[in-house]
Amino acid sequence: MRKLNVRTTQELATLLGASQANFRDWESNGLTEEKLARAIVRAMRSSEQNERVKIAKDTIGSLRGKFEVGTNGEFSSELGISVGTINNWLRYGLTGRKLSDALVKAKKSAVETAHACVIAPVVEFFPVTPTRKSSNGAAELFPTRGAAATKVLQGLKSALEDSHGIYVFYDSRGRGLYVGKAQRQSLWKEMNLAFNRDRDTTQRVYRVQHPRRGEFKTSDEYARQVRLTTRHLSHLAAYFSAYEVDNPLINELEALLVRSFANDLLNVKMERFGK
Repeated sequence: MRKLNVRTTQELATLLGASQANFRDWESNGLTEEKLARAIVRAMRSSEQNERVKIAKDTIGSLRGKFEVGTNGEFSSELGISVGTINNWLRYGLTGRKLSDALVKAKKSAVETAHACVIAPVVEFFPVTPTRKSSNGAAELFPTRGAAATKVLQGLKSALEDSHGIYVFYDSRGRGLYVGKAQRQSLWKEMNLAFNRDRDTTQRVYRVQHPRRGEFKTSDEYARQVRLTTRHLSHLAAYFSAYEVDNPLINELEALLVRSFANDLLNVKMERFGK
């Protein structure tokens, strides 16, 4: 007790991993070599367990700081293990095997989370109802001001403003017209820019320029030539879809879609993989 700097047999028992009954037996029946050997083994095991518990506490504290979580429940969710496992580490210590098992589970959990969250649809085949902004005359995908801006439209705009990823414009039959990405800017901002962007080499269709004022005249009375005219997506698109995508995969997914439907889309640039 003097060597270990303890005052009571209870403190000594805690340090040695022994029980009070062991001490009473030693006092009554003597301390043989066999009993002493067993006590030394128990003391060594107790010391090892105390060290494992200390390592567990230090490790959990460090990892909680790395993951920026405040509770063991949040920490267990990050690693993909149960709270009971965390509590067992704190009670019985953390061994190499337990740590290796935790790493395997954490890796598996990370892969499953990535697969589940890599692509999330924001909206699909939503009808385009263009409205002109009074400030610059550009068209928006749908009304965001005034009586026409319903809660549904306001909610969709907010969701697009909070997301990055891939978008697709379709014609009235639901065939893809254009695929784009929103990586640096939000889906809402990038889609509206694309909605009004000039693409002289691709978005050109034959149309007739009809007079908007004066009296109507038949084409026999006033010949109107069918000419190639430049159209914005705001003139052609009838529906759009938008998908939130993890940032590292946005370029790859855009390339996949553009290259897969190269002859059907209005995209001028042929995207590449591995950018």
